[in-house]
Amino acid sequence: MSVWLILLEGTEAGRALATVLALAAACLHAVFGALQKGRHDPWLSRGVIDAAHSMMAAPVAHFVVQLR
Repeated sequence: MSVWLILLEGTEAGRALATVLALAAACLHAVFGALQKGRHDPWLSRGVIDAAHSMMAAPVAHFVVQLR
């Protein structure tokens, strides 16, 4: 996967991917802020957000991180 990312560097597809990732990060940041400041307990909301993030990141880490 890292080879694919390196091949995208400096290309139009790489710029498009960077734009999409930046917009997705901005939207997720806004959602995170809204959940933190919502009517529910902020510590409970943060715990749920962290647990969901861990579940989403686990498959990515499995394929990106190479164990020896």
